[in-house]
Amino acid sequence: MTLKANDIVKKVTEHLIKQMESDDNSKWLKGWTNKSFQNLDGHKYSGMNLFWLSMIDGGFLDDKPRDRKIYGTFLQWKNKGLQIKKGSKAIPMLKPIIGSKDVEVETPTGVETSKKHYKYFTTFNAFNIEDVDGDISRWDNVDNVNNKSEVEVSATAETFIANTGANIKHLDGGNAYYVPSKDFISMPSKSNFIKTANASATDGYYGTLFHELTHWTGASSRCNRKLDGWKGSTSYAFEELVAEMGSAFLCNQLGISASPRTDHAKYLKSWVKCLKDKPNALMNASGLANKSLIFLNELQTNELKKVA
Repeated sequence: MTLKANDIVKKVTEHLIKQMESDDNSKWLKGWTNKSFQNLDGHKYSGMNLFWLSMIDGGFLDDKPRDRKIYGTFLQWKNKGLQIKKGSKAIPMLKPIIGSKDVEVETPTGVETSKKHYKYFTTFNAFNIEDVDGDISRWDNVDNVNNKSEVEVSATAETFIANTGANIKHLDGGNAYYVPSKDFISMPSKSNFIKTANASATDGYYGTLFHELTHWTGASSRCNRKLDGWKGSTSYAFEELVAEMGSAFLCNQLGISASPRTDHAKYLKSWVKCLKDKPNALMNASGLANKSLIFLNELQTNELKKVA
C-alpha cells in the first residue's frame, strides 16, 4: 500500500464524516476509543495514527482485519530476530517531522537572523505482529484492552483527574460545562449517570468529565485555544470537536470506553460541515486534542506518566 501523508488524512476524514452522517452517529467514536495500538517496544500510537490503525484493524482498507494491535517496521522486527511473512502488506503510518531553520527578518534596525519552526508529516511502513514469523510470545497479552461492562470507579482515572488540579464542582442534577471566565468545571454527580445502550455509567461519567477537562486545557494559561466562539459558530463547533477527541484520547489512555455525549450529537452536522469545508480540520483538531493530552500528562506523577 503506497500512500502519502495527505492521502491518509483524507481517507480518515472521509471515513469519520460517513460515520457522523450515519443513522447511529455514535459510530464515529465506537470503532477506536477502546483500542490501544502500540509498536513492538511499547510506544502507544495516538492522534491521527490511532484513527488510521482503527480503520485498518476493522478491515476498512484490507480484507484481512487484525486481531493484534502491535506494529513495527521491517528493521525493528528484524532486530528482534524475527522475519516478515512473504506477501505481507506494509501499513503506511504518519511520522511528524519537527525542526527549525535560520531565516533573515527585516527589522527597524536592519536584517536579523531568527529561528523559524516548522512541522510536517511524512510516512513510514510498519507491519502487524500477525505478519511476523518467529517466537512472538514475549508480546502475549500486552495489547489486551479491558472493556468495562459494569459501573465502577476507576482509581487510575480519579488520580489522573486529581493531579491536574482542575477546579471541578459536582452537583446533583447539574449540567456539564466549563466556565472560562471563572476557570471551573461543573459536572453532574456520579449518581446522575446511568447505563445506556452504548456505554456504561462509568464510561459516560469519565467521557463527559474528560471532555470538559479538555476544554479546561484551552485556557490562555495552558494550551491557549480560542474558547470565546458563540454557540452555532464554526469556531464553537471546532472546539467541541477538539474536546470530544481529547475525551476519547483520555478514555483510550486510561482504559475506559467512550461514547459521544447525547447533548453534543447536535454538533455533528457542524463538525461534518467543518471537515468538508476545511480539509485540514481533522488533523488540526486531532493535533490540538493531542496537545491537550500531553499537557495533562505533564501534570501527572511519574507512575501515571507510565500509563501515558
